[in-house]
Amino acid sequence: MASINKLMPLLLAGPAVALSLRRSTTGTSRPTVLTNVTLPGIAATDYTTENWAGAIIENSDVTTVTGTFEVPAIDMPSGGDSSTSYCGCAWVGIDGFENDCDGGLMQAGIDWCIQNGAVSYSAWSEYWPAEAQVGWDIAISQGDLITVTIDTSSTTSGTATLENTSTGQSVSRTWSGMSPALCRVTAEWVVEDYSVNNALAPFADFNQVYWADTDATVNGASWGASPSNILDMVQGSDVLATAYLSGNNVIINYGTGY
Repeated sequence: MASINKLMPLLLAGPAVALSLRRSTTGTSRPTVLTNVTLPGIAATDYTTENWAGAIIENSDVTTVTGTFEVPAIDMPSGGDSSTSYCGCAWVGIDGFENDCDGGLMQAGIDWCIQNGAVSYSAWSEYWPAEAQVGWDIAISQGDLITVTIDTSSTTSGTATLENTSTGQSVSRTWSGMSPALCRVTAEWVVEDYSVNNALAPFADFNQVYWADTDATVNGASWGASPSNILDMVQGSDVLATAYLSGNNVIINYGTGY
């Protein structure tokens, strides 16, 4: 399967190539990934997608991924309707990039929503294509530091751990004998506009998610996020989220943000 690294010269020089991402709450969402050099706030070397912003490492034998972020303040988007539920999520995962792997996807993170001024956060994990298992029993509040780790013991087994380092709480979930098998070829640090019933949820203003202490085990070696490819989130002509790297940190802003 072709990697985004191998396709980069073609993408930058000619027509966009259709690539796929995935993750949803109640339905699979696989938007097209395109290059875009005309929208304000989008770097010429970035890729754009409908529902992801963040960073992806592509290689072989990717067995673990981890990162820490501060739970962001959530606001209603400018011009929004307060009675509408606006949501989003942040997560780390292995094999979320479908063009590199058509097998399973192991991931974990937190969702957020705002409606009528009330903000809620919840933790979840998922072995795709099964539905996300939401409502992990852990308290999450704005400003908490959350560390999320995916550790695969084989292509069909592994553990997701989510730790609230601000409160000392930690939860984990272990899978074994899962199908389809993982390819273990990508690691991701992402903010997502997830899907509900096969439609993208109205997207909340999440201000910023700053992934620090990023690490992935690649061919037995420890890698930070610095060699990643960058994805920005664009729906129609609206730039909803942009990402960039600062060393091994993955910084994702609502809107253009930088």
